[in-house]
Amino acid sequence: MIQLKPGEQIRLPLLLEDGNEDRYPQVTIYDNAGNQVAQFDLVHQANGLYLSPAWSSADVGIFEAVFIVYKDANHTEVDTWYGRALETIVVSTAGLTYDIGFSSSYDEQQDRLYITTWLEVNGLVQSTNSCNVKMYDPQGNLMFELTSNTPDAYGIFRLEKGSPNLAADRVYMAIIEIDGKKAVKALATFD
Repeated sequence: MIQLKPGEQIRLPLLLEDGNEDRYPQVTIYDNAGNQVAQFDLVHQANGLYLSPAWSSADVGIFEAVFIVYKDANHTEVDTWYGRALETIVVSTAGLTYDIGFSSSYDEQQDRLYITTWLEVNGLVQSTNSCNVKMYDPQGNLMFELTSNTPDAYGIFRLEKGSPNLAADRVYMAIIEIDGKKAVKALATFD
């Protein structure tokens, strides 16, 4: 979750874990009534990091930014290897907010799941000490658990699971705990 004050600008980031520099991600921002308020093409910066143009809202409220990665510049072919990402943006005059960022990708050929997660305070990544991820199947059964006490220099945990036993066209749930803060995130697989 990102927290902004009314009128404060942000460039929304999307990191492609494999560093791919030749994709065409797009972000669409919706207000809490589900109305589209903005749509941007993200521009590659370096090492798979893409950024949107600056965006802000004069209105207080909750917004959802939906990221979709495309294979072509015309945005006609979705690259399902990356899945879709969702970022909540709270435009408020309130104090501190905490959120756990999460992205994942599944390499079907190598049967390997990659999870990247981090703790944000008011939209900024924090230096943290420990991370625990519990993955549940669509019926709510615990599939596996991953733990790390070694974030990278930026406070980001990068976890891997070989043979995670994921099936196509399913939604899995991850319960993530970082330094005592918890969040539930969805991981969708595609055929």
